[in-house]
Amino acid sequence: MPNIDKPCVLCGESCVGHARIKNEKGQYAHQACAEQKNEQAHEQALVASEGEDWNDELIEGMDDLLGDIPSSSDEIGGANACPGCGQAMGDDAIVCMSCGYNRESGSQSQTKASKERVVKESKVAEASAAIVGSLANQLFYPVLGGCIGGAIGASIWSAVAYYGHIRFGILAWGIGLLVGTGVNIGSRDTGGVYFGLIGAIIAVGSVVGGNYLTATLLVKQYLEVMEPGDVSDDLAMSKVVVWEVLDEWNDRGDEIPWPKEWKAWELADWPNDFSRVIRDDTSDKWYRMSYDEQDSIRAEIAEMTYANSEFIDHEMIEIGFFALMMQPINIIWLVLAVGSAFSAAAYQ
Repeated sequence: MPNIDKPCVLCGESCVGHARIKNEKGQYAHQACAEQKNEQAHEQALVASEGEDWNDELIEGMDDLLGDIPSSSDEIGGANACPGCGQAMGDDAIVCMSCGYNRESGSQSQTKASKERVVKESKVAEASAAIVGSLANQLFYPVLGGCIGGAIGASIWSAVAYYGHIRFGILAWGIGLLVGTGVNIGSRDTGGVYFGLIGAIIAVGSVVGGNYLTATLLVKQYLEVMEPGDVSDDLAMSKVVVWEVLDEWNDRGDEIPWPKEWKAWELADWPNDFSRVIRDDTSDKWYRMSYDEQDSIRAEIAEMTYANSEFIDHEMIEIGFFALMMQPINIIWLVLAVGSAFSAAAYQ
């Protein structure tokens, strides 16, 4: 328990519970006493300036406090002063936040341990951050190298399938080798099981991604969007003009000659399933059209082709992707790719 008896060096009475000040030597004085002495010193100084003597002993021992009386906002003590350190406390405060003095128990809490704990926790946090940062640096380049190798391999694989119209499954094995080599370079030939597993995981993602990219490109190639300039005369007549001719025959009430009565019009193939007279009327109607009318029909057919491809391409990509992944030979290539990636990445 701290010593709470703080006698005033000016009047000798206790400063506890009163507004007070403290000098560099740890001595206390009532603020009122110090202010009074300060006034006396000022008066004595005026007298001395007029040639009269004054008593130095009046303020002996507290001369360093004179002229340094704290303002009301900085004063310590008062009715709610802490008995331990003199700092002001709130009306409902029990423990002093400055020195840890407890009004109810009359004892002072030990704050040193708390400060040491804060310092220790701060050091632990800094060490943890350093470890995490070190691990991140160790992982970044191997993972980056593996991803670059996988992206290169998957791109080559898909490009060969798209432009060469042939799919070499053995290239999946090559993807695994590229991934493992990239991880090994990124780890600076550190090797080991840890980096081998990283390479194997990236290889799986790269081969699966390569299969999906290949399926997407093949479907897009199959459903290649048609431009208006790509629409031939026969295609324009079969998709639009012939049906306009049949509507005109129906509107006139004429009987439409139909060689294949067992086949519905919607299933008819141009021009083989249509009679000669219908083919001639269709051809005449098409070539009597202006260029703008023909171009409008071509644009309409191209737009229908685009709409149909957008509608079915997603489903076709999924079907093609799963079909590629489930082929036994492709599963074998995937296993070989994973094994190669592991071996190359773990090589020391």
